[in-house]
Amino acid sequence: MAVDYLRQLVEDYNAGRVTLGDTLNRLEFLDWSENKKPLPEDYMKVPRDPADVLVEHEREKGLEDALVELRKRLSEDNWNIIVMISKGLTYEEIGKHLGISQQAVSKHLKTIRKYAEGLDELLRRDSPVYEAGSPVVKVAYPMDAAMKNQRKCRIPAYLEEAFGDNETCCCYCEKCKYKP
Repeated sequence: MAVDYLRQLVEDYNAGRVTLGDTLNRLEFLDWSENKKPLPEDYMKVPRDPADVLVEHEREKGLEDALVELRKRLSEDNWNIIVMISKGLTYEEIGKHLGISQQAVSKHLKTIRKYAEGLDELLRRDSPVYEAGSPVVKVAYPMDAAMKNQRKCRIPAYLEEAFGDNETCCCYCEKCKYKP
C-alpha cells in the first residue's frame, strides 16, 4: 500500500472526516483490490451484440453502395476533389493540384453535393434507424380513465391515430361509444 494513502487515511480519521468503520472499510477494499484473484471476465473480450454488428454491416453496405453510385455519376475531376478532401487537403491545395482557383473548387463541391443527396445522411448518422414520434393524442392511465367518467375516452382516438384502427373500443371503460 502506498504510504501517502495510509497517511491520508490517518489524517482523515484524526480530523474527524471519517469514522473508524469507514477507515476500516477503505483498508479492506484496498487489500481486496490488490490481492483479488482474476476472474475469467478479466481476460475474456466482451462479444459484440449481434444486432449492433448487423446494423453496422448494413450501414457500411449502404455507404459502399452510395459511394459506388456517386462514383458513376461524377466526373473524374469531381471524384478527385472528393478523394483529396477525404485526405484532408485544403481548397487551396486542391486548386493548385488541379490547376483551378479556390472558388472553382467550391463550385465543384456544390455540384458534388447535388449528386450526393443521400450520402450525407449516411455519413452523419450512427445507424439508419427510424425514430418513432409520439402521437398527438395522449392516453391517460387506464385507472384514470375509469375513475373520471366525466372525461371523454381518448383510447379510440389514440388507436386511430397510432395504428389506423377505428374498430376497437376501449376495454377499460367499456361504455365508450366515441368513434374518432
